[in-house]
Amino acid sequence: MDRSGRTRIRARGRSILVEIAGNKIVANLPLESKASNDGTSDGTVVKIKLNLYLCAQLVTHKTKSMKKYFFVLLLMGLAQWSFAQKGTGWEELDAYHTVMAQTFHPAEDGNLKPLMERSGELADKAKTLKAAEIPAKYQKEGVKSTIKLLAKESKAIDKFVKTKPSDADLTKAITALHERFHQVMEECMH
Repeated sequence: MDRSGRTRIRARGRSILVEIAGNKIVANLPLESKASNDGTSDGTVVKIKLNLYLCAQLVTHKTKSMKKYFFVLLLMGLAQWSFAQKGTGWEELDAYHTVMAQTFHPAEDGNLKPLMERSGELADKAKTLKAAEIPAKYQKEGVKSTIKLLAKESKAIDKFVKTKPSDADLTKAITALHERFHQVMEECMH
């Protein structure tokens, strides 16, 4: 139960009861899970099936509060999808983002090969971004200085890759660079 006492999720056997603000939704799902080496289970399959089931129930449920809740979630999802599809409209930032995504996301899964092969490209895109004129809608406090840090850190990670660091150290470095990129995005959007 959450702090407000309004949401409850209970699992019994092969069924899950979800109660939100007094409205009950019962899902009869196969609660399959994969055992991991440490004895815990991976609930990803259950979560995905439950989320899909609950979304379907929210669409068909007849209470106003549930429909409003679903509508807000739908709008948030569309806004994120729309931004991801259109990009920022700043060509150099979008180019950097493309390379960042193609190096960072595989690294999250333990695949550092794209980063090792493209670290120079990441540094070049950051250098181009730093030299580019900042579009008027992004000329906000902190944007320029954060981009300078991004360029400096992108160049540093390229040099770091060439030293053949451990996978753990390289993953830590690309994660920090990815966080810096998100700082740039936050500066631009606020």
